Amino acid sequence: MKVFLTFFIIALQLQTVFAQQTINVSGVVGDADGNPVAGVNVTVKNSSKGVATDADGKYSIDVSSNTVLVYSYISYKTQEIAVAGRTKLDVTLVEDILLLDEAVVVGYGTQRKKDLTGSITSVKSDAFNSGAVNTNPLQLVEGKVAGLTVTRTNGNDPNSGLGVQLRGVSSANGRQTPLVIIDGVPDGDLNTVAPQDIESIDVLKDGSAAAIYGTRGTNGVILVTTKKGKAGKPKVTFETMLFTENITKRLKSLTADEYWQMSVESNKDIIDRGYNTDWFNELTNTPLSQMYILSVSGGAENLVYRASASYKDQNGIVSVPTNRRTTNGRIAFTQTSWDGALKIDATLAYSNIQSKFTEYEAFEQAIIRNPTYPVYNEDGSFCYSPQPSEFDFNPVAYLHNLNRGAQYNRVMADVRASLEPAKNLKISAMGAVRKDMDISHYYDPSTSEFNARTETGIKGVAQRSTSFYTARTFETVADYALNIKKHNFFLLAGYSYQDFVSEGFSVENKNFSSDAFLWNNIGNGTYLKEGKAAMSSTKSSNKLIAFFGRVNYNFDEKYLLSASLRHEGSSRFGANHKWGNFPAVSAGWRVGNEDFMKDVKWLTDFKIRAGYGLTGNEMSSNYISLLRMGSQQYVLNNGEWTLTYGPSSNPNQNLKWEVKHEINFGFDAAFFNDRLGVSFDIYNRRNTDLLYQVQASVPSLIHDQVWANVGDMKSNGVEIVLHGTPVKHKYLIWNISANISHNISRLVSLSNDKYVSAAKYLEFGYLGAPGILGNTVRLEEGGLVGNFYGFKYQGLTDEGKWIFEDVDNNNVYNDLDKQIIGNGMPKFVAGLTSNFMFRRVEATVSFRGAFNFDILNTKEIYYGNPNVFPSYNLLASALENHKDIKDIPQYSSYYLEKGDYIKVSNLTLAYNADIEKVIKHITSLKIYVAADNLFTFTGYTGIDPEVGSTGFATGIDNRTFYPRTCTYTFGLNIGF
Repeated sequence: MKVFLTFFIIALQLQTVFAQQTINVSGVVGDADGNPVAGVNVTVKNSSKGVATDADGKYSIDVSSNTVLVYSYISYKTQEIAVAGRTKLDVTLVEDILLLDEAVVVGYGTQRKKDLTGSITSVKSDAFNSGAVNTNPLQLVEGKVAGLTVTRTNGNDPNSGLGVQLRGVSSANGRQTPLVIIDGVPDGDLNTVAPQDIESIDVLKDGSAAAIYGTRGTNGVILVTTKKGKAGKPKVTFETMLFTENITKRLKSLTADEYWQMSVESNKDIIDRGYNTDWFNELTNTPLSQMYILSVSGGAENLVYRASASYKDQNGIVSVPTNRRTTNGRIAFTQTSWDGALKIDATLAYSNIQSKFTEYEAFEQAIIRNPTYPVYNEDGSFCYSPQPSEFDFNPVAYLHNLNRGAQYNRVMADVRASLEPAKNLKISAMGAVRKDMDISHYYDPSTSEFNARTETGIKGVAQRSTSFYTARTFETVADYALNIKKHNFFLLAGYSYQDFVSEGFSVENKNFSSDAFLWNNIGNGTYLKEGKAAMSSTKSSNKLIAFFGRVNYNFDEKYLLSASLRHEGSSRFGANHKWGNFPAVSAGWRVGNEDFMKDVKWLTDFKIRAGYGLTGNEMSSNYISLLRMGSQQYVLNNGEWTLTYGPSSNPNQNLKWEVKHEINFGFDAAFFNDRLGVSFDIYNRRNTDLLYQVQASVPSLIHDQVWANVGDMKSNGVEIVLHGTPVKHKYLIWNISANISHNISRLVSLSNDKYVSAAKYLEFGYLGAPGILGNTVRLEEGGLVGNFYGFKYQGLTDEGKWIFEDVDNNNVYNDLDKQIIGNGMPKFVAGLTSNFMFRRVEATVSFRGAFNFDILNTKEIYYGNPNVFPSYNLLASALENHKDIKDIPQYSSYYLEKGDYIKVSNLTLAYNADIEKVIKHITSLKIYVAADNLFTFTGYTGIDPEVGSTGFATGIDNRTFYPRTCTYTFGLNIGF
């Protein structure tokens, strides 16, 4: 028996040794035409070990005799081949035509790309924009999604956000940005996601695709999918970026010599301190920022994980330090049991952001401040103005003295369990929680010039505020796939519950005995003791509950049908309209699969699709349908003054969500084995029941205004996407993609059968002091969104006075002479990306642009007018383009300029080194340099034509601003 056991053990050991014997496998990888393909990744399955083919398509790798090798390359299908003891393996790659089987994330699941019937755009991580991302990961797809507008209205200020809008503006008082969903969790916070953690971004654009999200689907849906772990040995990736910025364009003000000369020529006295200060240069510097991210992934067959941590220290262009320090951590794992029938996914993400803010008013002051003033007095103290005011202060001192910042903490956690109790049936449940904990501070010291110009005698102002936000989500979904010969059904049904709680507290005190404590001893100010300190607190909550379902039908891979319905209730709306239904239906015909198309060899695929969807839009505030109570006035009650409470608003039990009806028609086509592809969409939207305050009947109601569903808007547009591979050689691949979108939106009505609005228009874009220039944008019934409304410039008199078109011929300029003079909403928005891959070198250049719109140059209104001298310094244009003006500043078509522009938005050059041949344990090494916002081609004379293009007050280049910059990035990505 012992002899038998000994023999058996030896046999097992020999078998193991034989099975694990290391052999060298080599071969050539080529395409269907027999051409060798360079740069193909050849890796050991479930391992980080791998090599890449050389210029002749050859490879060589040492592996175990029972290894499975994975061959992968862009635009080709991934192949897995068992070695089975062979030492020679030649492989022919198969083109992944159209990537039709690629999974695209849709509402509550995924679909094959070829089965889509709605307008959905998917951008994978390998197509993201490279380089440094400012504050919002949506910059990764800037210019890549037709109809999605991503605008940096404040340039690269590290603490500014983005303007995001899909297919035009849709609401006056409701939500105007798309719903963001991260890994299936609605209302996700993109601050908790490092850009390097994102696997794909999918955008549901039309109503038929977004209706499954009901009351929040009107502005589209952005689905963010993060990277997950894969089974195998631990894979470690480290990436670092260093980036700096330089100003692309600055406005030129009068120098001290020109300022003095202007005084002589205009015969106006000035204060001359004898200096020549370039205030703009004093406010700016060259920053250096950095980012680091480390990720680890791997796991066994039944348990995979991925964990990442990142840190970004981003500094602004401002010489007085302004920054944003972001620390992110994320861990996700997936556990499978019962032979894969049970799967549990869990994710925990944390983000901490520490911000120090700047003030844009300082850059406005840099234009208009007397250049003969010094920054500092001879004793080293700041030089203040003789009579500080709102428009006359030392901007360097202002930024040095002011201490304003915030700390944001975000936590997101979710757990999802999926069970497959029977074939093709899956039931899942997900619970998630989001917690936001923010605290902000403000302190202006007793020595500040700002205090002197606002409240004389105040020694220090301190503010402190906190806010908390909690969102809890529970969703359960069941889906079932049924296949009967050529009939394929996919059924989905689910339930969703979300509740949201917001609360905040703030306090302000003034007049401190010492500046040493800043905001940390806020009770020490005398305003609290004198009963003049400010204090407030708030709390509100709301709930959403929904039942939803969807049916997808596919017959013979030719005829596609999708129908969905969401029945949703919101606590925000009136008692008579808590619930609503949001249906959608769409269909597709894969013409390319018909028998009569089989002989059309140049056509790879052709699909026609059409859809209709009804979506909603919530009001952003709680309780507006209710009778709300608020403080009224103090009354004398038994010898004591008592604050009374009473109704502060009118109730409306019929208040409900805004509704959007959208029809979308489109087609997708591919030609010449996917060397050329095109997608086309045309849509028509009608937004009804817009929320707006209208005139109320008093005394039947308490107040003279009430919130009601009265507005009606419509919009239509066209989107075209092209992609192609003009060159596909064994050494060189050139891919190119382009998109262009066109959108027109207009207001139909501000009234309905029950409520008649007192005004037939809305106004936006107010221009304040100095002067009273009024609103600049008017949205009137029947009018386009973005219309500039004002005087039409006709010339100047011999005395330099304004001549405007006198519409009513009464020789007096008044409101009756104002008219539509331009439009600030771009009619066309386009993007283009060109990617070149030559062996191990990759180059990408991206362009984006906006066309057919106007920009109101408010800086020229205020500071390009010679008549305002010497109250302010002037722009150099005042002595050039506007030297004949001898009148007060006035808003008119004179200051409208064409805003059309094309930007070289990103340029990246990367090298993927074959590092494993040099350093054994390093599996990949990528070095890259990138430039963001490199060039702008435009006729606009201002700093940058990329001004606000979201919402209603579009096309206004404000006088307060943050300098526009070009960002240069050096990056290093290492895999182990």
